[in-house]
Amino acid sequence: MIHLTKNTQRFFDVIIPSNHNEAKKMIAFASYLGIKYLLMVINNLITKINETALSEIIANMMNSAHKYSIELKFAYLFRDIKTGDRIIFDKLFDRLQIVKMLDISCEKWKEHLRREVFHVFFVTFDNLQQINKGVYEVARAKRKYFIISLRTLIFSDKSVRAKLLLNARKNIDILNKSDFNLLFGSGATNINEMRNPRDIRSFLKLLEVRDDIASLSISQRARIFFFLHKPYIIIH
Repeated sequence: MIHLTKNTQRFFDVIIPSNHNEAKKMIAFASYLGIKYLLMVINNLITKINETALSEIIANMMNSAHKYSIELKFAYLFRDIKTGDRIIFDKLFDRLQIVKMLDISCEKWKEHLRREVFHVFFVTFDNLQQINKGVYEVARAKRKYFIISLRTLIFSDKSVRAKLLLNARKNIDILNKSDFNLLFGSGATNINEMRNPRDIRSFLKLLEVRDDIASLSISQRARIFFFLHKPYIIIH
């Protein structure tokens, strides 16, 4: 159940709206949830990649976010690596300050962990077990960010949820590292899937994430992430 209680704290969320109308609703609802920093994946909002179309989407959404004093950043999620496409998008996305993300379900994603093109990776909860000690060490050295969507965990039935948690807890020591740049969010695709930050914290407690790390990962660290001046960000 979603609580419609306005929260004065500043929290982070990542959303993947299914269409333009839903995106605007989600921006408005985010303000009631105490969300200050909102990362919006725009894949479903665009039918073609060109500067005019993208600029219109950005202006439209930024106007909505401004009404609610929300810091809004846009991201495009790459689910495979096509060098030609990436080269085409590089200058355009950089100019429009769109975050480029690479899904860790992508084959050979770890090869890009050491490179400088992608700095942020997007992780669905069912892929969380891939975040091991080796990934952590490279990510820490290279100052990479990992955005973790809890959507799979939130909407799984009890038996599936138990299995997901069991697998994810195998690397809980890594997830509880204070120098590992992790951000947790709902990964919601519509307003009904959005969750109050208290609910997100409850799911992190199930995962056995420490309270101090949970606070970093859904609130304080988001401010640093949003004001990074990196040319490229990848979410896996």
